[in-house]
Amino acid sequence: MKKAELIAKVKNLGFPKEKYVVAGSAIMVMHDLKETKDIDIVVSAELFNSCIKDQWEKIPYTYPDKLGQIWLKKDDIELYLDVNHGEQFRPTLEELLSRAEYFGEIPFLSLNDLLKFKKSYNRPKDQNDIQLIEEYLKNITNTNNSLRIPFYSQIWNLEKWNELGFKSFEDAKYWQNSSCGILCLKMAIEGILNKEIDPISKIILKGQSFGAYSHKSGWSHKGLADLAESYGVKASIKEKINTDDLINLLNQGSLIIISTKWAFQDTKTLKEKLFFWKRSGGHLALVTGHKNNSGFYVNHTSITEGYNWENKLIPLKEFKQGFTGRCIIIHI
Repeated sequence: MKKAELIAKVKNLGFPKEKYVVAGSAIMVMHDLKETKDIDIVVSAELFNSCIKDQWEKIPYTYPDKLGQIWLKKDDIELYLDVNHGEQFRPTLEELLSRAEYFGEIPFLSLNDLLKFKKSYNRPKDQNDIQLIEEYLKNITNTNNSLRIPFYSQIWNLEKWNELGFKSFEDAKYWQNSSCGILCLKMAIEGILNKEIDPISKIILKGQSFGAYSHKSGWSHKGLADLAESYGVKASIKEKINTDDLINLLNQGSLIIISTKWAFQDTKTLKEKLFFWKRSGGHLALVTGHKNNSGFYVNHTSITEGYNWENKLIPLKEFKQGFTGRCIIIHI
């Protein structure tokens, strides 16, 4: 099972995201470390009991320390009340959620927690995964795993313009085409504050009231920084900085909204050319971390299918090709 199928299956369950965390090896799938045949999910007692009523299959545990208890199964999805093992690893659901990594707005057991889980069991099947995870984590510097950085796509269901908070279909379409900066800001602020802020339509209105946006130039860096500070986070703007500067900022725990060419490419699709009437390098992306000196992890939004990237590693050469040297720093 690959990423897209895994995310789709979890979303189709319709579980409240504060009531579950996707566990097992699923987070390894999201980091391109392996594929999986099934999906393990830790759920709250309330959600567990609800699924029993919905006729999920009840399976008795065979582990000595869990005899008399059950887990639930439907097709290739398995539900558990915990991932506890002995005295070594006994986190609550709330603790797992507080450290979770988010992909497609779905909470996943963090790689660090999965590593602790697998080390506590240390079965033959765990040992290869332990080696993969440790090698992966060793090669990653400051991906801000301690922050729950959400991702918001730039592809919206415009038919629901009223529910999205816009005045009309045309209004929603206009802002969808001009939302990369404001989406990056929302992701960064929510990552720093560890809570949701206003919906995107309300943030846009607030930004307009600050004079942060113009039809000719788009979102100004100063305006976005001022808007960030209105939500209680410190922000500053920088120009003429290089990738070494970015690494230093990331190592300090900051998130960075950069000005870049669309998709870090020299060319744009026809669709992007039609809607990006603004200056070259006018696209904005959120840098969440770096991998040693070989590249940067980026949340990149787009109105084009296939270019909404969550925590994607952009190789250093490609990154330098697109980065303009201008950025907004969201300080932790």
